[in-house]
Amino acid sequence: MKHKNSLSYFLRYNLKKLVIDYQTYRIDREIKKAYQTGASPFSGIALPGIVTEHPFLSLSIPAGIFLVILSFLAAPKIKELPFPEVHPLRTIAGKARGLFAPSPAPAGAATAGEAVTQAPKPLPSKPPSKDYLYALIADKTKKTLTLFKYFQNGKLRQEKTYNIMIGAQWGRKERQGDLKTPEGFYWVVNRMERYELPAMYGARAFILNYPNEQDVAEGRSGTGIWIHGYQDDKKESTKGCLALGGEDLEDITEYIGIGTPVLITESAPAPEDSLKKYFLWDRLLPKRDSIIADSRKTESFATTFVERWRVAWESKDIDAYASLYAPEFTQNGMALPEWKEYKKAIFGRASDISVNLSDIKLIKLAGDTATIRFTQEYLSSDYRAVNGKMLKLIRAGNDWKIREESRM
Repeated sequence: MKHKNSLSYFLRYNLKKLVIDYQTYRIDREIKKAYQTGASPFSGIALPGIVTEHPFLSLSIPAGIFLVILSFLAAPKIKELPFPEVHPLRTIAGKARGLFAPSPAPAGAATAGEAVTQAPKPLPSKPPSKDYLYALIADKTKKTLTLFKYFQNGKLRQEKTYNIMIGAQWGRKERQGDLKTPEGFYWVVNRMERYELPAMYGARAFILNYPNEQDVAEGRSGTGIWIHGYQDDKKESTKGCLALGGEDLEDITEYIGIGTPVLITESAPAPEDSLKKYFLWDRLLPKRDSIIADSRKTESFATTFVERWRVAWESKDIDAYASLYAPEFTQNGMALPEWKEYKKAIFGRASDISVNLSDIKLIKLAGDTATIRFTQEYLSSDYRAVNGKMLKLIRAGNDWKIREESRM
């Protein structure tokens, strides 16, 4: 049988054996003395003889006595601990006992039969502080896009640099279709994935807020300036966007997103100086938080609108459904009144209609116009279709109406 504490068992065993040997010696000595049979083998030198024959016992005797004394001294503290957690070696070091003795087990801690000695759990880490953000600077002359880590204390650290393509025409963008890349300070305000894009744009696109307030004030126009990928490796330019190779696009996606600041310059010989000119932390961080908040609001707007549209369609409420379309809406050569009657007939023929929407995305929200894309699954008693759909909206008073509807 294997004992849990071999040292304790060994000491108790040999101490008990020594006591029995000594009792045997005393009884034998009394017997020999009463019958006067001569000197007992266990005479005055009998006890030293035992010690000589068992040298280890010469150490176990004082050790045993010492342990017994300490056990009485430590008794009040030992009683406070669960028995399985008491280890004899923890009672030997006097004042050091408190350093090695385990603390009372908290709720959920190891119980009897489980490991008693455990490494201390680390203190919970503090929530991450907003002490840095990633920023981009595009150098049109070098055709590079550099990723910086910008810290709250104003320090900048260059992380990575990527090769890019820019607009086919040189100069600062002035109007729609001039094939020039803009220059100025912009923000990433939206993101589109592969399924939302033509193949020529690669895996995804990050939409910039061109034209910004300064562009509008100075008369520059146009839309659709993105950071995106590309499919044709032989291309050397874009229509005005910043384009990266597939691997670089995947890599930079790990660092940037909605709320990333982007500085586009004709030339940036000292990019740190350019960034420090525009990147004032006290203004930058609140603006970033505002852009992220606005993005969430616009996504909510898109979801709310298409849900109204879906419910009206699925319930076959033709009046509610048609009320979501602008008076100038046309489709397949039909004006709104004629199209409404056409849809009413379809609703009447279908016994049940089920419409499921997914991947709802607000592509554009500028002034009085908005564009929403999503995937639509239509189910009726005799027809099923799954396709992408795009709705172009126009503001009408305090509401929005569908001006164009198309499949993708």
